Amino acid sequence: MTSGRARDSGRGTTSCRPPSDGTVGARWFALGVATAVTVIVAGCGATNPTASPKASTVPGPTLSLKFADLQNVHTATTDSALKFASLVNKYTDGKITIQVYPNSELGTVPAQLAGTEAGTIAFYATPDLSAAVAQSNVLGMPYLFPSAQVASKVLNSAAIKKSLWSLFPAHGLTFVGSWVIGYTAILTKSVSITKPSDVRGLKIRVFAPTVGDKIFGALGADAVAVAAPEVPTALSTGVVDGADDPPSTFVGSDWYSGMCCVAVTNDTFVSSPVMASTKVWDSMSAAERSAVERAFQGTIASNMSEALSTNAAALSTMQAAGVKVTHPSIAAFKAATQSVYPAIEAIYPGQVQALLAEIKRVTG
Repeated sequence: MTSGRARDSGRGTTSCRPPSDGTVGARWFALGVATAVTVIVAGCGATNPTASPKASTVPGPTLSLKFADLQNVHTATTDSALKFASLVNKYTDGKITIQVYPNSELGTVPAQLAGTEAGTIAFYATPDLSAAVAQSNVLGMPYLFPSAQVASKVLNSAAIKKSLWSLFPAHGLTFVGSWVIGYTAILTKSVSITKPSDVRGLKIRVFAPTVGDKIFGALGADAVAVAAPEVPTALSTGVVDGADDPPSTFVGSDWYSGMCCVAVTNDTFVSSPVMASTKVWDSMSAAERSAVERAFQGTIASNMSEALSTNAAALSTMQAAGVKVTHPSIAAFKAATQSVYPAIEAIYPGQVQALLAEIKRVTG
């Protein structure tokens, strides 16, 4: 489905049945049964190529789109995607419908990125877009954003759209907006971390190795890139000694089972930018694009609230399961990782300064 539009082909009928693979509830939740049925009837009825246009009462063509999400069902990003789908449908009077595919249902990370670039996937939410635009690695710098609220304002600002997000259309991606996942903590198999030196010598799984190498190198540890589905095995077999990710990921993906400790270091803020396929975006009318942007704005506040509460609940869940939770000095970890800034600025000239300038503007 490269364009996603259900148009009159002049050859009889057009099929746009909802998925039959057992995920109908998740994918069509945002639309509601009545709306979904209306869309199917309007978009898939038999057509008569010889009928007079004046006699037709069929609504204009609908656009049925796919939204790919890496996160599990009922995480902050997936719930936000469902709300986004519902609002898009509402603001376009049912002309655009979006099916949400959580938990990497549409394939591996590279496959989902390639599908979005090609236009077979319309929207893609991911914390790591470095495979498309390497400069986005700057978002993983340690202790960059003082709060989730500041991060959201900066990442959705006109200044960062100009300096960073404007690089994506050349790669087939158009920035829609950015959601929140949360700050990372360090989950370990056998070591309790209370200070930076406790990390020395450990092998820590990171999801963004370019910056992760520098962060954990500064702490005397080794950063190891491991695909998310392989992390539990890597932890249990000793391939890695720990993982750096938000607590919601530790619990949502069940990485914490059998682990010793989690240190709330807040070393990296993880966001989830949402990219539209530029091919799909450009195929929309100005009014449709405006409706999509309005819909996204309507998800930002609830996404942040859910992300913050989900991470707090995840720490409680791990603690209740016997995982020791420590709260090391943030100032000590921040001081230990400041060498990352000039190193990343040297790789991506101008990007670090653009972020810091916008953070300064937002925080006053």
